Amino acid sequence: MPSPSASLRRQPEHPPSMDYARLRQHGIEAAQRLSGDIWSDYNEHDPGITILENLCYAITELGFKARLPIEDLLFGKGAGVFDARDHAMYPPEEVLPASPLTLLDYRKLLIDRLPAVRNAWVVPATQSDRGIYVQGLYQVLLQLDPSHRADPVAVQAQAFALMRAHRNLCEDVDQITLLQPQPIQVSARIHISPQVVGESMLAKILFALSETLTPQIRFHTLDSQKEVPLDQLFEGPLPIHGFIQDEDLLKSELEDLRTIHQSALIQQISQIDGVLSVEQFQLLIDGEPIKQETIRLAARHYPSLDIRALLQRPRFDEHFPIQLESGDIGYQLDLETAARSYDMLLARHKQQYERPLELETVLTQSERKLSDILAYHSIQEHFPEVYGLGEKGLPSRAGLLRRGRAKQLQGYLLMFEQLLANYLAQLVNVRHLFSTRTQVEQTYFYQPLFDLPGTAALLGQDREAFSRKLAELVFRYDHPVSRRHRIMDHLLARFGETFLSDAFNALNRQAGGQDQDAFSEALLKAKLQYLQQYLPISRDRGKGHDYTQPTEGSQNMAGLRQRISLLFGITDLDRTMLTRLLEDKPAGEAGGKLSFSRKKVKTPAKDGFTFQWGSEDVLAQVLTHGIDRNLYRFEGGEKQVTIYFRFPEGEEQAVFQSESIEAAEEALTQLIH
Repeated sequence: MPSPSASLRRQPEHPPSMDYARLRQHGIEAAQRLSGDIWSDYNEHDPGITILENLCYAITELGFKARLPIEDLLFGKGAGVFDARDHAMYPPEEVLPASPLTLLDYRKLLIDRLPAVRNAWVVPATQSDRGIYVQGLYQVLLQLDPSHRADPVAVQAQAFALMRAHRNLCEDVDQITLLQPQPIQVSARIHISPQVVGESMLAKILFALSETLTPQIRFHTLDSQKEVPLDQLFEGPLPIHGFIQDEDLLKSELEDLRTIHQSALIQQISQIDGVLSVEQFQLLIDGEPIKQETIRLAARHYPSLDIRALLQRPRFDEHFPIQLESGDIGYQLDLETAARSYDMLLARHKQQYERPLELETVLTQSERKLSDILAYHSIQEHFPEVYGLGEKGLPSRAGLLRRGRAKQLQGYLLMFEQLLANYLAQLVNVRHLFSTRTQVEQTYFYQPLFDLPGTAALLGQDREAFSRKLAELVFRYDHPVSRRHRIMDHLLARFGETFLSDAFNALNRQAGGQDQDAFSEALLKAKLQYLQQYLPISRDRGKGHDYTQPTEGSQNMAGLRQRISLLFGITDLDRTMLTRLLEDKPAGEAGGKLSFSRKKVKTPAKDGFTFQWGSEDVLAQVLTHGIDRNLYRFEGGEKQVTIYFRFPEGEEQAVFQSESIEAAEEALTQLIH
C-alpha cells in the first residue's frame, strides 16, 4: 500500500475560539435553529449578520489572549510580584526531592553530607546488639577519606545523627562501623614517551591506581545532567555538593572494593596518555608479594595505597618501587615535583564536589503588560458608519427617532460587550484563583465599560452606583467556596493527591443541616493548609521522627502523622510523650486530672486522681489495672468520700477525695472511660 504523499495546508487550522469562519457558521446555524421561522435572510447585508460577524471577530481576540503563554498571565507586568509558592507552584528542587527511602538514597546522603566520608554502605542488620534479629535495623559501613584529618569518633557521631534525623518509619540504625585500611604497595617498571614529563606521569599513575583501588564517588553539576529528566534527577534527598549517579554507587559495592584484580590495575596504567608499556608489575601486602591474579581482603577492610609515604621519601634511587624509563634510559624523578603534581591533580578533582551545588531556579519573566490583556476594544468601532455607532456617531442632522434607535442598538450591544470585557477581567485575574491564601473572597471578576462611546447616556452619571449594581449582579452567581473547592482539588490532583473529604466529614461531624456552609468552609481551609504544607508532607511522607531530639511542638514529627493531621483537620500538633509523668488535661469538673507522686499521699486531692508510684512503668500499670473498677474502694460519709485503689500485689492507697458519693462516682467513671 503506497504511503500518503506529504502536503502542506494552505490555511493553518486554528482553535475554535480563533476560527472566525467556524464561529460565524455556528452562529448562523444557531440563529436558524432558534428563529428560522421569522428570520430567513442571512446575507451579509442583514444587520443581524453584521452584529454576529462583529461579535465573532471580538471572540477571536479573546481566544488569542486566552492562548497566550501562561507566563504572561501569571508574571505579566503591572500587577506586582507573583509569588509562585503562594499558588502551590514550587520549583523542582523543592517539590521533587524526598527523604531517603532506598539503600542507595542513604548512601548518597552520607557521602554528600559528611565531607570526611569517601564512600558509604547501608546493609540490613542480620542481628542486633541484643542478639536478636529485628527487621528494619541497618548497619552503616563508612570509608573515610584519608585526606581529611577528621576524628573517627566524631564522624561516627555525625553519621548516627544524620541517619536518625532521616530514618524511615519503623527503621533505625543498629551500628556504624568504620572500615579499616589495608596497606597496599605497588612496584613496576613503566616505559613512558620521551615527550612527557616523568613527575607528571608518576602523579597520574598514582592517581589512577588510587581511583581503581578505592574509587571516589563523582559529584555532577546541574548543567552536566541536562539530559536526565528532572523527576529522575531529583529522586531521593536533595544534594548539597552535587548529583550522585546510581551507576557509580553500584560499581563500588563493598564486595567489589574488597576484591583486587592485578590485570585491572595494569590496564588503568596502560590507558594513561604517554605510557608505552608496563613491566614487572607486582602487588605487595605487608611487604609480601602477591602472586595470584585476584586478591580478596578481609571483611571490614578496604585497600589503601599510601601515596604520601611513597612521595615523601628522602630521595629517589634505584630502590624506588616505581621506575620510569624514557627510551632506554631510566628517568631520574624529582619526588618533590611529583608530590606537587599529585596535589594539583587531587585538588582539581576535589573542586568538583567541595563547591556547594547551585540549584536556585530563576523565575520566569514576561514582558507583556497585564493592562494590554485586560484592554477591551469595542466592536462598535467596526460597524459601518450608517449604524451611527463608535466615536463618529450620527451626523448632527439626524433626528430624534434616528438617535433613539442608535442608542437602543448601543444598549443591546452593551450586554454582549460587558460579557466580553468580563472575560478579559477573568483572564487577567486567573493568577488569583490558584492562591492558597484564605483571603480570596471572589472567583468571578468584571470591569465596567465606562469608556465606550455613548455609555454615559446609557449608564448614567453615577459610576459608583453602576459599579455596585454590576458587582451585585456578578457576585449573585459567584459561589467562591464551591468554586475554590474545585480549584483546590485541581491543585491537589497536580500532585497526585486526593483530599479525603468524607473522612474529614466523619471526624469533624459538622456537615449536618444548617452547619453545611460552615463545614464546607472548614473543609476548604483544611485543603488550603494541606497545600501550604505540601512540601514537608510530600518530602517527609515516609520519614519517622528523630527520637534523640526534643519532641515537643510540630517540627520533629513523622511525615505520616503530619499528613494525617492535615487531612483530618487535627490542629493540635503538639507532641507529648506518653512516658512523661505530666498531668493530663482535665476531663471534667468532677476531677479528671491524672497525676503521680513518688511520696505516699496522706490527703488526696479533690481536683484529680493521684497515684503513688515507685517504678518507671507506673503509667503502664495504671492503664492496665486502673480500668478495673473492682480495684477501687469508697470510704466516707455524706460530707467527704475517699476513693482507695490497690495495685495487684500492692498496698492500698488513697487516690481521690470528694464531697459526696455522687461526685466520687462521676469522677471515677470519667477516669475509667
